[in-house]
Amino acid sequence: GGLGLVMGLFFGALDNPIMQEEMTARQQFVYTAKQMGRRSWSSAKTFAVMGLIFSGVECVVEK
Repeated sequence: GGLGLVMGLFFGALDNPIMQEEMTARQQFVYTAKQMGRRSWSSAKTFAVMGLIFSGVECVVEK
């Protein structure tokens, strides 16, 4: 989950708003922060599910 948060923050920071010229600096900052948060949460959930599946399979295989 933690790695997903970090990756989401990184990839969210790389995303440029579509109407960048029409937005003020504050609007761009708020938009970017929201995008980073959404991507971080989504990536964290994905990595958590992958970790859960891996742990479950590992437990079944070990027994």
